[in-house]
Amino acid sequence: MTCTDDVLPLPNYPFNVYEVEDCPPNKDQWEIASERLHCSTDNTNKYRYHCLPNSNHTKLVEFCLNSTRYGTPPIDGEFDCYVLSGTGDLNRYTCMNASNGCPDSFYFSDEIYKYPDCFLINKTSDGAISTCTDSSDSQETFQIAVTCVTAVIFVIVLLISVICFLGRRRKKGKQGRGKQEKIEIDEDEETREKLMQGR
Repeated sequence: MTCTDDVLPLPNYPFNVYEVEDCPPNKDQWEIASERLHCSTDNTNKYRYHCLPNSNHTKLVEFCLNSTRYGTPPIDGEFDCYVLSGTGDLNRYTCMNASNGCPDSFYFSDEIYKYPDCFLINKTSDGAISTCTDSSDSQETFQIAVTCVTAVIFVIVLLISVICFLGRRRKKGKQGRGKQEKIEIDEDEETREKLMQGR
């Protein structure tokens, strides 16, 4: 799939992002794709063409990055790949494929075509499995799970509190009515006794 005037950008990104079947495998094709999307090639390094996996590694997407390209120094001696997050940021992830297609030195994010293993994705239709792990996605998933569990516990505690409050209120109401009925019965008996004594 290529980006043309009749292809709509993917929703939920802060700038235009298009799904593609493959990312350009070399500098020449990368530059052709950049021209097609009208990305910048000037020295400001802004709005540079990028082609990366999406954050869950199910699609390859192309776009003009709306900020300065990213430099990629090593972390713990490893050089990482990038994915495009839903917020439009580039998140790093560890490339773990042993086929020597992973980054092995410093590079800029718009030069990722040099490292084909950074384009591996999980294609749900054919079951291909990526060897990439995105630690920021698993951390986000964990935080969402904790938030959901906390919200459910809060709602349960709130419901139990409301039920207890209403139960106590109802019990007090019954006790008050019972005393009132007893007083009325006692008054009726006194009235009856007085009437009987008066005869």
